[in-house]
Amino acid sequence: MSKNTSKTNKFALGIILNSGFAVIEIILGLFSNSLALISDAIHNFTDVLTLFIAFVADKISQKKSNNKNSYGLKRAGIIASLINSLILVLIALYIFYEAYIRLFSPEQVSGGTVAVVSLIGIGVNSIVAWLFSSDKNDLNVKSAYLNMLFDVLASVGAFVAGIIIYFTHITWIDSGVSFLIGILLLRGAFEVVSEALSILLEAVPHDTDIEEVKSTILQVPESKQISDLHIWSLTSEYKILTAVIVATGTIDSHDLAIDKIKQTIVKNHNIQHITIELRYEAVEHED
Repeated sequence: MSKNTSKTNKFALGIILNSGFAVIEIILGLFSNSLALISDAIHNFTDVLTLFIAFVADKISQKKSNNKNSYGLKRAGIIASLINSLILVLIALYIFYEAYIRLFSPEQVSGGTVAVVSLIGIGVNSIVAWLFSSDKNDLNVKSAYLNMLFDVLASVGAFVAGIIIYFTHITWIDSGVSFLIGILLLRGAFEVVSEALSILLEAVPHDTDIEEVKSTILQVPESKQISDLHIWSLTSEYKILTAVIVATGTIDSHDLAIDKIKQTIVKNHNIQHITIELRYEAVEHED
C-alpha cells in the first residue's frame, strides 16, 4: 500500500468514525441537556468537515507539475490547514459564547450520560488521532491530527465533568469544561496558522538554522564564500535551497564541485530541492 493510498484510507476512516460518533453525541447531548457534549459534538461535526477539506487538498497536492504550475499544486495542503484552523477559531468563539450564557443561566445536566458518552468519545478520538500520528510532519495532516488529539483531551474533560456533576450536581462544571475545549481549540489552531503563514510567506523553516547551513556549505573545500543564500518551504515536508557560491578551482571541476556541495547539504540538513550557482575565483599558482 502506497503512502498516498494509506493517507486516503485514514481520511476515509476518520470521516466515518467522527460522523457516526458526532450524530450519537449531539442526540445524547440534547437529551442530557449538556453543553459540554453538544459543543464537543459540534466540534466533531467540524472535524468531519476539516477531514474532508484535508482529504481533498491532499488529492489536489498530488497533481503533477505543468507549464502553469512548475512545482505542481503542493501548497494545496497548506491552504487547507489554514482554512481548517480558521474554522476551529470560529467554533471556539461560539463555544465561549454558549458557555458564558450557560454560566449565568445554568440548566440541569445529566452527569451520567455525559460521562458514558465522553468515555466512548475518548476511544473513538484516540483511534483517529493514532491513525494520523505517523504522518503529522505533513502540516495538512497535522491540523487533522491536532483536532483529534484535542478531541481526546476534551472528551477526558467532559468525562471528568460528568462524574463530578453526577455525584455533586454542580452544573457549572459543564460550562467550565466547554471553556477548556475552546481554549484547546484556539491553541491548536494558532499553532497551525503560525506554521502555515510561515510557509506561505516563504520564511526560513522553523527547524532549519540558516547559519548552520552556511557553515555546512563552507566545510566543502571548493566553497570559499557564500554571496547569496535562500531557504524556504514549499510544504511542511518539502524544503528548497538556492545559493550563489564563490568557489575555488576551474570550470573543469564545475559539476564535481556542485555535486560535493549538494551531497554535503543533503547529508546534514533535511532539504529536498537544491539549486547551486558557482562563481569562480582563480587559483594562483607559484612560478
